[in-house]
Amino acid sequence: MELTPEQAEFYQAMEHTFNTQGWRMMSQRWKEEQDQLKDRMFFSAKSMDDVNEHRGRYELLNELLTLPEHLAKQREHIAELDENDQL
Repeated sequence: MELTPEQAEFYQAMEHTFNTQGWRMMSQRWKEEQDQLKDRMFFSAKSMDDVNEHRGRYELLNELLTLPEHLAKQREHIAELDENDQL
């Protein structure tokens, strides 16, 4: 399926964002924080609330770190929808 103009603009803007030095710098910090969270959760958690808070933060960071791949797959899926319909 061909992307609508709005979809094409969205994916192009996101690709541009992911290819910037700023995104790479933020991603590096997010990865470092995510790595630190494992130790903090294991060694510093005093309650299950602490564990759940760290777990939630870890999952949020994971979503941010995998966003480029997720959007690329989403874009591919949209393209495949039309190709499969035309067969």
